[in-house]
Amino acid sequence: MATICSGLSTLCDRNWRGSCMLQIRREFSRKSSGLLLSAKPETYLHAPLCAWANTSSRVRGISMTNPRLINRLRGGLVVSCQALPGEPLFAAGGGVMPLLAMAAEQGGAVGIRCNSARDVLEIKAAVGLPVIGLIKNQYLPYEPYITATMAEVQALVAVGADIVALDCTLRERVDKLSPAGFIAQIRAAFPNLVLMADVATLKEGLAAAECGVDFVGTTLSGYTPQSQGAPGPNFSLVEQLVARADVPIIAEGRIRTPLQARQMIDLGAFCVVVGGAITRPMEITSDFVTALA
Repeated sequence: MATICSGLSTLCDRNWRGSCMLQIRREFSRKSSGLLLSAKPETYLHAPLCAWANTSSRVRGISMTNPRLINRLRGGLVVSCQALPGEPLFAAGGGVMPLLAMAAEQGGAVGIRCNSARDVLEIKAAVGLPVIGLIKNQYLPYEPYITATMAEVQALVAVGADIVALDCTLRERVDKLSPAGFIAQIRAAFPNLVLMADVATLKEGLAAAECGVDFVGTTLSGYTPQSQGAPGPNFSLVEQLVARADVPIIAEGRIRTPLQARQMIDLGAFCVVVGGAITRPMEITSDFVTALA
């Protein structure tokens, strides 16, 4: 594994990178929702930084001060490429989400958001866009399920997620930590990792921004008891967060049309994430059927 990691520092060509990512994939074992580490995560090289890798081969995230990441996302569309078990596009063996990501890239998307370490790995080998990675795991009876533990953060870092998205709602968590405590735990392990806080309310967004995340996303608005009944998309929440938070705001959640995405940018959103309206044909079909009924 050390040989693979050290070699990555000189293999930044996209085709070579894809080949190396496939080699790294063999170092992982599949378990439940994604790929888990077969060694300590700090021994793996964070693939997006291969051009700046040092000889220690320790994982380093991309700092938000890096203009390359900022300039690629600013004002653009991030496409969420996800499918859960039971959905038509879910494939236990993988291979489907990278195709959606390739279509999004060719259509002009500036980034991809995806679920599971496996999909991060496959998508990064297929496209040249920044990837927002997350892992969805249910920890019943606790409600937070988006990158809810350090094990999932470690898995995402190991496969090279450029940004890690995590639940920062003010709900009881499986690890018994507050969002602030969880963020501090991540920062202690990965000081420069770029974090996106998925929130549902203004209070949660402001709290996450104060705790040192790099982006706040309105991902969960309308999906939690605290935000029940919130409009979709939640233009007001984006507008308030832009006015009061000191970090870039990513508009996400129930954005169904290009006009709505444009409105979010006009309100000051840093970029816009759209998923179901682009990558979930069952939902899109259902919308048309409902309108024709």
